[in-house]
Amino acid sequence: MTRSRHILYRFSQVMALVTLALVPMWWKHPLAPPPFTTSYVIGFVIVVPAVLTVVLWALSGFAGLQAVLDDRSRRWWLVLAGTVWMLLSVVWAFMRVGRPGVAPGAALQLTLAIAFALAVTAIQIPVRRVLWLLTAVALIHALVGGAQVIAQRDVGLSALG
Repeated sequence: MTRSRHILYRFSQVMALVTLALVPMWWKHPLAPPPFTTSYVIGFVIVVPAVLTVVLWALSGFAGLQAVLDDRSRRWWLVLAGTVWMLLSVVWAFMRVGRPGVAPGAALQLTLAIAFALAVTAIQIPVRRVLWLLTAVALIHALVGGAQVIAQRDVGLSALG
């Protein structure tokens, strides 16, 4: 792997960790593109690092993809989840006639989740880093929650949603 691809690969690992850190926040941003509202998946901040993870992984030459594809059980789940489920989700989407924007939003969310899972599987983030990150995020949320209980009010983080 060339040096520039290795840097992209490492940065994709960092973006994957940022994505995992943002999972419990449900933080919405007001700059969602016109066809979407903040109730769609694209309205959440977590989408940005998740997409960056996938894009940087792709730019790194899909490092680790061969190992994922060589594993027969992973390959079959990838085909099943990535193709059949995504195509059928548009057909059975809730309220597809009354609100046609729901189906593409659901398909986009599922596609991003599958692409992110594939990228994270391929880039192989060390388990120790993930555990440290999840512990730190849980501690931060516990401290904020504890501060709110003690103060019995908002502790000034309303800008974060």
